[in-house]
Amino acid sequence: MKYNELIKNRSLRHTQVSVYKEESIGIEDALYIEFLRDNNGGYFYTNSLLLFGFSEKQEQFNILHMNDLYKKYYANLVDGLYFFGQDIFGNGFAFENESIVFFNMESGQKDVLASSFIEWLEVLYNDLDYYTGESLVSELNDDERKELTINKRLSPKYPFVLGGEYDINNLVLKNYIENISYNSSIAKQVYGLPAGSKIEIKIE
Repeated sequence: MKYNELIKNRSLRHTQVSVYKEESIGIEDALYIEFLRDNNGGYFYTNSLLLFGFSEKQEQFNILHMNDLYKKYYANLVDGLYFFGQDIFGNGFAFENESIVFFNMESGQKDVLASSFIEWLEVLYNDLDYYTGESLVSELNDDERKELTINKRLSPKYPFVLGGEYDINNLVLKNYIENISYNSSIAKQVYGLPAGSKIEIKIE
């Protein structure tokens, strides 16, 4: 079962747990709620995949804090989304109505992946490196790998949406709030533009 495979590949269990209150997130997916209750989220696949949980600290692991941040910086682009995790770059996985979507934080684009947490696990494992970015971790040193769990994600020096390479030479570790702010600025400028449109990106 893919659920057991996920748990087996945990790289860090988060221990700063606050009281779990199901109504605080409003998600009804039974397997996801079981996962959250039993595991409180965690870091998986060498810290490339982060599934949010509850924490006594306001940090990138905290599901309530992270959803507040997405709403603050992306505004109407994330209406109706409830984020439960992110890949190595900070791209989000979120519940939306009866679906689970992949939210591209540079473009604001949403792609429907599944209709439930168990289906999402199937999609994840069908293209694991694409949805986690784990292969890039092997090019980081031990300190950098650890930093992925200390409020940082990888961010492109030259945005992917402008043709930047998915290569370690184009990547830098960036504080998670700075990463969300940086990418939301890009997303608000390119969202809804036809493919191939010429645009001058301004980074605040």
